[in-house]
Amino acid sequence: MRSPRGSSAGKGALLCARRAGIHPEPASKVIVRKPKTVGKRCLQSTLYRAFPGPLPDPDIIASGEKLRQLESPPLIALVLEGLSTLELVPSKFGPVPRGSPLSYQCPPEKSCDVIIIHHTAPDFPALPLMFHSLTNMSFVPTLGQLRHLQSLQLSLDTSSKIEAATREQSRCPAWVQLRQPRLTASRFRDACKGSAEEESVATVHAARMIRGFTKQTAAMKRGLQMELEVLTNYAELMSVNVLPVGFIIHPEAPHLGASPDGRVYDPSESPPFGLVEVKCSTKNDVSQVAHLKVQDGSANVRRSHAYYWQVQGWNGATLSQTH
Repeated sequence: MRSPRGSSAGKGALLCARRAGIHPEPASKVIVRKPKTVGKRCLQSTLYRAFPGPLPDPDIIASGEKLRQLESPPLIALVLEGLSTLELVPSKFGPVPRGSPLSYQCPPEKSCDVIIIHHTAPDFPALPLMFHSLTNMSFVPTLGQLRHLQSLQLSLDTSSKIEAATREQSRCPAWVQLRQPRLTASRFRDACKGSAEEESVATVHAARMIRGFTKQTAAMKRGLQMELEVLTNYAELMSVNVLPVGFIIHPEAPHLGASPDGRVYDPSESPPFGLVEVKCSTKNDVSQVAHLKVQDGSANVRRSHAYYWQVQGWNGATLSQTH
């Protein structure tokens, strides 16, 4: 039976079938089968563990210099000459040549808090640093206070592991749990400004710690939204690396804790490792910022402000320097 004149649908379907290699067959020969089920198999990566080494290799560069000294240098000498000025970019396996397959097929694992300017920077030392000991507390605790302090004790190794595991900070449940029973750097001024006789003030601060919930103000929300932008501008302006940092607990003062906004690698400083704290003001004029004091053209944090106590607190907890 012929198709009606002007019917292009049937012709199109037949044309597609022919192009796909499907040939017309009698209906009696059509076999309907269920898809064959195969056992479950896991996906396995074909990437191998590469051996790390300097790139470009100094021995290869040296051989290129020798080849160029020949009367008729081979073409490989020109290739090796370009390796000395090779531009490297970060990848999952470390620095690789820009434009190489690894540079775009295996990019580095990105984090919203990692800002790398110096790709050959050494590893950041584990926090907290143990350059010197902290002064022990000079008071006689009650039995309840003693048990609480004993429950907070930890080793240096455990403290370093906690810092590494809580670098997502407020996005990490462990970060929230570890902060609750401890006096954190943001409350250092409140804890220190009251006299020893003001027991009611201490009770209020203790209740806030145990409650563990702080209402997020508009300024706090704005600070969280702008933190990454500020850190990025800071890293580019000062030519430094900014890395995430977790909750830091000094083993000799386990009742205290601090969470700076980032670890900093600055090759122009000695030592080059430090920490950074971000404060976002709504003022356009530095002289109008409440926590800053401008003197002789230089702006510094007021020593009476809570921000100064906060930075000094985590300096003591981490034994690091401030940026």
